[in-house]
Amino acid sequence: MILGTSIGELVKFARCGNLEYRGAKINCDCSVAEFFNLEYLEFNRMFSNLFTSNACQNPEPLRGIHIKDLFFNTSLHHLMICDLQDGCPKVGNCKCVCTSHPLTDSIIIDCSNQSCTDLPEVVPKTRHRIVLLMEGNQIQSVNSKYYFKDVKSLDLAGNPVQGFDESIQNLTNAVEIIIVDHLLDSLPRQVQFLDPNVFRFGQNGIPCNCDNRWIGEWRKFKNAKDPLFCSNFKNISIEDYISHSMDCDSRQENLLSLYSLIPLTIFIVLIWKLRHLRYDVRVLKNQFLTIDKNIQRIWQTDVYISFDEDNDDVRWFVFQILDKFCRRRELSTYIACRDSWPGSTDEQNIVRNLQRCKYCLIIQSSGMYDLDKTNSCSNRMEYRLAWDLFTDKKLCKVFIINFDKSKTEKFQTMKTKALYRLGMGFKIYDRKRSLYEKLLEVFNEPLVTNAKHIRQRKRRILTYLWHQFKDRT
Repeated sequence: MILGTSIGELVKFARCGNLEYRGAKINCDCSVAEFFNLEYLEFNRMFSNLFTSNACQNPEPLRGIHIKDLFFNTSLHHLMICDLQDGCPKVGNCKCVCTSHPLTDSIIIDCSNQSCTDLPEVVPKTRHRIVLLMEGNQIQSVNSKYYFKDVKSLDLAGNPVQGFDESIQNLTNAVEIIIVDHLLDSLPRQVQFLDPNVFRFGQNGIPCNCDNRWIGEWRKFKNAKDPLFCSNFKNISIEDYISHSMDCDSRQENLLSLYSLIPLTIFIVLIWKLRHLRYDVRVLKNQFLTIDKNIQRIWQTDVYISFDEDNDDVRWFVFQILDKFCRRRELSTYIACRDSWPGSTDEQNIVRNLQRCKYCLIIQSSGMYDLDKTNSCSNRMEYRLAWDLFTDKKLCKVFIINFDKSKTEKFQTMKTKALYRLGMGFKIYDRKRSLYEKLLEVFNEPLVTNAKHIRQRKRRILTYLWHQFKDRT
């Protein structure tokens, strides 16, 4: 501030008494201007002995002017500025000039006509408010910046601005936003947090339509002074448009009637979903309920196998592969054509033997449920009875195997899909999982294993009692 010698250096040699600078030359820049924000009485009390008899050396237009005279001559205050280098944006072809102007509480960042495509990412640190001059650049979108709350003025004139993002609401301290020559189609809803009087849209307007009607209502409610014209109507402001437009009212009525149908639609969808998922609920519920022990005592066979006996491929698979695998795993099986009781009808055999099985395995194949086939009625009866016994907790599980990509879903389709969705179905042509592993996962508690466990437990108890009896005798 003072040419030649700093106050800190003088204090080292003159620790007592008063310091007086008579005839000193001072740089009357932004540093001195910071003190000019004081009231004169306060300024005179603190600095009269130092400054009143001193004159400015720099800048040149202020040379020779006494500090006291400069304090009162406000027409010269605009010359008390400093060029800032630290933090002043300079990226590529977008180079800015930063100037501190304390007496207007401003830092001016001038990036005009610099081929900038965005606002500066960083600005100098300052306690003053920001005047950002971006005139004549190539900015199409105004995106969020951390310093928006400190912006006092934003000049975007001569830029092809097409949109603002939601952060526009952070420009709450701006007193002027100039966006003449813009290409806007609308504004973000967050602009309603601002005063419309800060905007200068110029002659370029926005489309006046039902989607932008809220902009006219916002401006009308806030008593906007600077006009915003309709780009699709000549010399008509958006406030005038909303006052005379009736199309939007009828459109709003149509929207209201449409919205009134939404609850009904949701209700119908829920009913439809519940109708299709009611079987899933029953299957899921049965997986968590225990089966009565009296029912379990009736079981004599592990797996009842239902299949199309007229299909040679399926028949071979059941006898040569499936039945042998079950026997190796100590799973007893019931196969109607092999194990049905003579002298009884098919219906009697199905009811009597299915009730005595713990599990039911249904192997579905093409044409299995066609009514023109010999055994289709028996196959249909087996499926229905198995489902009823399962949902009544008299059958432990029902497992479906699709043998040949058949379209058997035409029969009891929703029940079958529910079983598949809850892990009780398997497609034999799906190579991602092993059929044998899936069978062991579903039929995981053979009756013979339980019987062996009970016999072993009884044997251990009898052995324990026998040793207790011997010890006592």
